[in-house]
Amino acid sequence: MLSFVFYQLMGASISEQYGGSAATFFSTVLLIEEIAKVDMSVSVMVDVQNTLVAPVLEQHGTEQQKQKYLTQLCSDVVRLNTISACHKSHVIVLCSVL
Repeated sequence: MLSFVFYQLMGASISEQYGGSAATFFSTVLLIEEIAKVDMSVSVMVDVQNTLVAPVLEQHGTEQQKQKYLTQLCSDVVRLNTISACHKSHVIVLCSVL
């Protein structure tokens, strides 16, 4: 998994400003599909982090949250992030585990 961090695959969709690769959504999906050809479980981890957790933080987080969490998503080997939001009667929970 260290190589995924080294090659910035865990932060593929995150802006370069926070240590990511700034890949487009389409490029990120292609990356996830290629990883899935080898190991489906690893591709799910990369998928959740790049398409669920990071975009929510990048779009809705404060600058302080972005500096703290997005940089960690790109650089840490072992990371557990959970984001939850309550909207009316719905609770949304996004998790990223690596």
